[in-house]
Amino acid sequence: MNLLDLFMSPAFAEAANNAKEAVHNQGGMNFIDYILYSNVINFIIVIAFLVWLNKVQKFTSIIDQRQEEISAKVLDSEESKMRAEFKLEQTKTQLSNSNEKIDTIVKDGKEVAKSLSSEIIVEAKKDAQELESKTEHVIDTKRTQAVSEIKTKITGAAFEIAREHIKQSLDDRMHQKFIDEFIEGLDNLKVELQNG
Repeated sequence: MNLLDLFMSPAFAEAANNAKEAVHNQGGMNFIDYILYSNVINFIIVIAFLVWLNKVQKFTSIIDQRQEEISAKVLDSEESKMRAEFKLEQTKTQLSNSNEKIDTIVKDGKEVAKSLSSEIIVEAKKDAQELESKTEHVIDTKRTQAVSEIKTKITGAAFEIAREHIKQSLDDRMHQKFIDEFIEGLDNLKVELQNG
């Protein structure tokens, strides 16, 4: 349920109508009633915003997924290292008759294992940093979009509430009172013009 759906819900409409009837039955709204009414509406808006914000906070699953991918890459690099060490041991047993070949193969195997291990670790760290940077960028972008959307919806809702409040404040009785005052002012002006 988004913020607009909440304001359009039957419960919200009923609460607004009850408040409207209470104000109408009292013969208008005084300043304290107006402040109370505004605070109740603001409280409802804040609650709706918090409910909506809770639904937006689903980014943790994306971060957990990325963390699992990085862990898998680290495990793959460890397996590659273990395979390289295993090949090194096989080479040692096959060439046990020749000391020179054993020394050369062992030396080459260790360098390869070290090089592979270093490259894999460097690559995994690089991937992890890139992933972290992209994740932070996505989170910042989503946060900015969410804040902008919330501001737009709250502003629209506030204008709509203010419009309805003003519309409710000018009932038929107030309208007739303004017309009567205007006509009385015209009569006074006519009398002054005749006397003057």
